[in-house]
Parts: sequence; C-alpha cells; structure tokens
Amino acid sequence: MDLSGVKFMDDQKSEMSKVEDKGTESVYKLRRPLDLRSKYHEFLEQQAEIERTKSTISTQYSTKIPETENLHAWVYSEEDEPCFIEATTGYVKKLDNSSYIRINCLFNDENYWLNLQGDNLNRSGKSLDLENKKVWVKLIQERKKEEKPPSPVATKDIGMGLMRIKKKELSIEKPREMIKRPWDLMNSWVQPLKVPKESFDLVFRLGQKTERYLETKVEHFAPYLLKDGLVLRVTKYQNNLENAEEERVVCRYMNRADRLHQREVYKQEGRVIERFGRGRDDKLAEIVTESKIGEDAKVKIYSFHHKYRPDGLVRREVTEWELKDLYVDREDHLKSMKVVFGVPDKKFGPAEDEDSTRIPRKILKLVEEFSVAESNPSLGIAERTYNLEEECIKLKFHREKDRILSQTIQFNKPTTEGQKTVNAEDISVYMVDPRQQAPSIHHLRILHRDQVKEQNRVLSRAKDMEKQVLELIDRRIEEETNTGLIVGLFDTKRNARVKAGREAQERAKREREKSEMDLELDFLAPYLAKFGVEELTREQAMHVRDECLESIKASMEEKELELTSHLHSLKEELEKIKTVDPPSQEDLQSKKFFINVLETRVKRHKQSAKIQFLKAEKKIRSDPRLKKFLNPDNV
Repeated sequence: MDLSGVKFMDDQKSEMSKVEDKGTESVYKLRRPLDLRSKYHEFLEQQAEIERTKSTISTQYSTKIPETENLHAWVYSEEDEPCFIEATTGYVKKLDNSSYIRINCLFNDENYWLNLQGDNLNRSGKSLDLENKKVWVKLIQERKKEEKPPSPVATKDIGMGLMRIKKKELSIEKPREMIKRPWDLMNSWVQPLKVPKESFDLVFRLGQKTERYLETKVEHFAPYLLKDGLVLRVTKYQNNLENAEEERVVCRYMNRADRLHQREVYKQEGRVIERFGRGRDDKLAEIVTESKIGEDAKVKIYSFHHKYRPDGLVRREVTEWELKDLYVDREDHLKSMKVVFGVPDKKFGPAEDEDSTRIPRKILKLVEEFSVAESNPSLGIAERTYNLEEECIKLKFHREKDRILSQTIQFNKPTTEGQKTVNAEDISVYMVDPRQQAPSIHHLRILHRDQVKEQNRVLSRAKDMEKQVLELIDRRIEEETNTGLIVGLFDTKRNARVKAGREAQERAKREREKSEMDLELDFLAPYLAKFGVEELTREQAMHVRDECLESIKASMEEKELELTSHLHSLKEELEKIKTVDPPSQEDLQSKKFFINVLETRVKRHKQSAKIQFLKAEKKIRSDPRLKKFLNPDNV
C-alpha cells in the first residue's frame, strides 16, 4: 500500500499546527507577576544575619553588654609585656581581662588610632597589633624619609688664576635632626596671624575692657595705659541697680616704682588696704588704714618684711595718741615698744617754720616688752615702763617656774630735791615668795642707775619712730602725687634712658657720616686752607694742584710698597720651606697660593693706580676754584 501521500498530508498538518502555536504564543502569553516583597524587611533580615554571624565568631568573649554603657579611659603599655593599667587604681591587668568590654580608640603624643572591628577586637594575643590596617586606622599617616647613600668626602676648589688646590673640608659632625612628630607635619589652612607689637601691648580693644556681673563690675586696662599703672579694677555694689552704692573696690597695679600692686577699699567699713611687693628700701609690705564714719581719728597699721630689716620690725600701729612697734628675732629680745603721747605744751614767742615744729608732741609713757631669754629665763625683764609724766620706772620680771605672779620693782621720783639716787622709801618691791630675801638697797640703786641711762636711749628711739612715721606719710603722698612706672631695659619704646642713648648714637653716626662725606667731596680743602679761596693766584693754584697730586701718588706708592714687602716675605718663607728635607707639600701649596694672590693684587693695583690718578687730575682741573687758573691755554 502506497502511503507516501498520507505522509505528505501529515507533514503539512504538523507545519500548520506549528504556525498556529507560534501565533498563539505571541498574542496570549502571560506577563511575569510583580515582586511585592518589602526591601526594608530584606534589609532587617540582612542585619540580623550579620549580627548572628558576629555572635558566633566572638563566642570567646560572650560578655553581655549592658544597655547603659559608661565611657572609661585607661592606659595601654607595651613595655616588657603588653598590659592594661587601670587609671583609677593603678592595678596592672592582662589584655584579655573581661572587665573591659570594647576599645574604641587609642592615642598618644604622636598619633590617634581608631578601632574598625568594634566588639570583635581580638585581645588574646601578645599585643593589640596597632600596625594591622584591617583592625586599626591611623588618623595621621607618617611620612617615611628615603635614606640616601652616604656622600663622599666633600671637596671644594679654591685658588686664583691658573692654580687650583683641592682642600678637604673639616669633618664636623652635624647635629642629629630632631624627629618631627606627625602633628608638627600638619600644615595650617589659615594664614599666619601677624599682630603688631603696638596692638599686642594694648591687650584689649582700645586698651581696655569692661565686664558686668551680678552686683559686680570688672574693668581691665592694658599695662602702661594709665599713668598710675592700673590694670584691673573690681567694684562690688550693694545691689544690681544703676545708682547702687559701692561696697568694695579692689585695684591691681603693675610696674609701679613704689611697688604697690594691690589696693582694697571697703567703703562701708572705712578700711583701706595697700599691699606692696618686695624691692622698697624701707621694706614696707602692707598699709591698713581704718577710720570710722563720722570720726576724724584714724588707725594705721604698717607691716614690713622683717627678714630684710636689720631691726626686725614686723608691724607698726599708729593711732592719734599711741605708737606701737612689734619686733621679731632681736638680739636684745625686745618684743614690742609702745609710746603714749599727750597734748604738747604751749610755747609763746614768734612763729617757727613748719618743719621745725612738726614733732612737738609730748611723750608721756614708754612701755617695752621683752621675750624670755633662753640662757636665764627667770632673771630677765618682761616689761619695762617709763612714766615720764609721774617720773617713775616700773619693772616687771618674767614669771618663774610654778609661779602665777611675777616679781615687780617700781622706782618713784626721789623725795629729796636735787638728789639723783633713790632711797628705800622711793622703791617698792613685790616678791612672789615672801620667804625669799629681798634685793639689797645697793643692788636696787645700781639697777635704777642703769634704767635711767636706758631711758634716754629709749626716748631717743621713740622720737625716731615718730619721725619715720611722718617721713613715710610724706613719701606716700609724694608717690601718689607723682606716680612713676618702671620700664624694662629692653623696652626701647618707653625706656627714656635707652631712648636717649640710641638717639645720641644715631646723632653721632650722622655727624660722622657728614664729616666723612664732606672730606670725600672736598679733598682740596686741606690744601686750599693755606692760601684762601678768595685771594688765590695762579702760582698758588698750581702749587695746590701739584701738592694734591703728589699726595695721591704717594699714598698709592705706599700701598704698593706694602703689598710688595708682604710678597717678598712670603717668598722668603717659601725658600725656607724648600730647604727642609722633606718639605711639607701642604705648606708649599699654601705659600704658593698666597704668593699668587698677592702678585695678582699688585698687578691690579698698578693698573687701577694709573686710572685713579688720571681721574683725580681731571677732577682737580674741573674744580670751579682752580678751573680759571688751570686752563690749558694758560698753562
């Protein structure tokens, strides 16, 4: 049976079915469904996966981090064995100590390291491995200098003309260059700040600044801005109102000649405190002035630097009718001295000068107190009182051991007029122990005589004390009236002495330059002075020209002779060196070099001498004072 036709029909059907299938696919194919998953959820899942991997890696350090962390700083040391040093206790701990949760950063005086791994930092090794770039990052990268090979010995050629000598430089060790830290290698992105010295000295804008606080005003002044040297003034008010009264004022000074550096004024209390620095010749340290409101009486307390005073004066209290001094470390054991003044006696007669009547106060009483003598504490005088008004002397001795009271002796005025010695009825003695024998009358008369002699010395010292107080008051008035400021030696702007010296030097320099300039410009002046310019003749002009040219020629020949003589001496030294066996090559080369230099200088001098001589002759001919006499037609 022939099936070829059937096969052909089947092939056509299969092709038709393929074409139909292609047509249906191009028209009815479904699109891919949209992805509606959240990317934010995917991100959270990725972060959770990362955290899980981190927790599995750091199982060795599974310390639970608390919700609230405290920042802490401690020391990491790599000497001997790397370790941690707790800053609060000073204890040394190992690197794998669990009390330290993480290390955020490390720093020292050269660099700053940041940790890249956070909690995953491996601290089980021998060190933190700061050179590992995967774990640590440096804030400042160091610059490595390329090491250059050592250069050969440097030589330089010296010499003149055809002669050259190679001379080895002396091998001088260069100082080691200081290694600059990375911080020093950083360049600033701003221009360098240049402040003029005048602006720098002002310190503040326009030289002053005012600050206001609660009930307080602070004023700043630049040094040398005010004449009295004030640099700071702090004013305390009673309240914060505009018209509030001042309660306290504190002023600070600098560079004052009287060494005053602070003054405190208490307005309500009527007290003024002045503090002085060291350097005064009277060694004054402080003055406290107290005056009650509504009263004229003042109390002044002077304090001194007693270590620098020969009399050991520490304090001096001055009132209207009293003067008291306190002493320390005196050889005579004097501890204090008090002077009581009274109303001066009236004097009748013509008025006297103010200076002669300035110390007229009458001294009524003198009281001295003494410290215990270490050698014999029981026999020393503790207090001595001279009552000049009642003319009596009272002595109080130091209290003996295991005694409450002290022995006293009082010398009254002698009852008999004109009598210098005292009798028994003029003396009153108090003995602490009635069983103890009283001193004899002879001993008491000797003691009275010594105390009378001492009274004159004490009275003279009291007058000197009052005189010193008055002089100090006058000096303080003068210092406050004419306030002087101390200027440093190198402050050329304000130091009058340095400024005057510099001006004198500049003036002398200008005068010297002017005289040299006049001599250089008018070199005919010494020769014309013989004849005079106004009455000069042709013969005199020729004589001036010849004399001037001969002087110039002589000076040139003298200089040439000096060079040739020096050259001749060098040649003789060279011949002497050649006679030595063996001759020193270094000395030979040196002498030849200097001979060559001098020969060149002589040759140049001969050439320049001719040119200078012709220039001088031309200048003389063109001089207006000699020009009419040296005309070529008249020569």
